[in-house]
Amino acid sequence: MSPDIKGFPSLYIVDLHTVKRLPLLSLNKKIKMLAKLHDSLQKLLRQEDMRKLLTLYSLKDVSFGNKFEKNSKKVENFSSKIRNRHLKSRTKRCKKVSSSFTVEIKGDHKIYRRREIEDDLLLAAIRLHRDNLIKNKSVLKITKRSALTIVMPEHSSRALCVKEYFGAGPADRLKCLLGYSRGKNAWVCGNGLLVRGILTAKPLAFVKEFSSFFQKRGFLIAESLAHLKRVDHYIIQEFSRGLENLKRKRSFILQFAGAIGDLHRKKIYHGDLKAPNIFVHEQSPGLWNYYFVDYDRVNFEAKISMRRVCKNLAQIHTSIPECITGTDRVRFLKKYLDTTGSSSFKRYIINGVLRESKNRIAVTTGPIE
Repeated sequence: MSPDIKGFPSLYIVDLHTVKRLPLLSLNKKIKMLAKLHDSLQKLLRQEDMRKLLTLYSLKDVSFGNKFEKNSKKVENFSSKIRNRHLKSRTKRCKKVSSSFTVEIKGDHKIYRRREIEDDLLLAAIRLHRDNLIKNKSVLKITKRSALTIVMPEHSSRALCVKEYFGAGPADRLKCLLGYSRGKNAWVCGNGLLVRGILTAKPLAFVKEFSSFFQKRGFLIAESLAHLKRVDHYIIQEFSRGLENLKRKRSFILQFAGAIGDLHRKKIYHGDLKAPNIFVHEQSPGLWNYYFVDYDRVNFEAKISMRRVCKNLAQIHTSIPECITGTDRVRFLKKYLDTTGSSSFKRYIINGVLRESKNRIAVTTGPIE
């Protein structure tokens, strides 16, 4: 874009390899082209700016302007389809060789990794992980199905989190034989969160180990968030001193509700959305960032059902410390409803959260699950 003689900007069209000259351009083709423009400008323009753009366009195109509302809705819907298709493609990109990812076999390991990290560093991290389990050192979690440790490989500038997946029984082994891998699914979901602009522990690699035909262990390696605090621990530390910092607590609650609302607004469902799986970082005084981890059970759905919304909110409700009062929780819910545009379902959601909460054991300071 550059100014012309009269001072008005001129637009230059490039990348012309798909340009065609047609005797007649149908309304449907116009809508598809406008949808592509709509999708490409979403990060730059507000919704009202996009509508103004379409309004100005309709002044020059009678066929579009005659049914402006209907055609504008078609543009938005088609733009949404383009966006969803693009997100799905970028999410799955981590499973194949691309400019950012690579897939390789090294010995008994099949490695899916970001190009920024070397395979030797990944294998060293796995060795340290196993050593930590033997010595019970830096172990965050260990169950029948997985184990989680923090390691610091030599020549690494950052700590890494290694989560090992192993089959707990015949069902897991059967799924493994059929090609399903919990670790690989988590690898894809973690990258899917990043693609959608959700803060999380950045997944760096997934390593599949062929120890035998019937048992394949997997290792998900991600950046460690050990320097941050879990939301429940942070709340106890900052807001458990009675009437102190009331304004600060209110701001924290509203931003926290906005982060959960943003997750659902982007059609992301986290199956284990408890406070221990959310980390917080105060970027500047009164401004917090929230990181969502343990993405084994993350789904990117076309629409999140009300039952799942209530389940997620009940998980938050029962895992937040009691120093967050009833008034605070109502304030949280109101902000969530505003963020997601779900105010018309207020009564249904409140009753659903209370019903779900009755079946749950309160969690405040337990280990990451």
